[in-house]
Amino acid sequence: MDEPRGGPPQAIRPAPEQLTLFEDGEYTGEMEDRDRSAHIALECMQSGEPFFVLRAKDIFAVMGVNNYSKLVDEYGPLDVEFHAAVMDVAQEMREWQMANPERVKYPD
Repeated sequence: MDEPRGGPPQAIRPAPEQLTLFEDGEYTGEMEDRDRSAHIALECMQSGEPFFVLRAKDIFAVMGVNNYSKLVDEYGPLDVEFHAAVMDVAQEMREWQMANPERVKYPD
């Protein structure tokens, strides 16, 4: 596959042997996905780190997650479990959108 113009993003590095989400070691990998998402958002707000949230009600959310998955697949470390988890989120969002079409809208 051809490399995009300018090459891959500079921030990409090989995955460390033990990947953790939080410097304080609080995250163990055993949190429920929703709890983990809330914890990540809270950590970002407390530290002033910018973050971006895609909600299933956003008509573009599934496409956004699928595009992120493609970037991870192409440039990220080979992590089958992470890639599968990203795809699961896209599927869950799609199912929610199909079950709740009256709540799906263009972003505000």
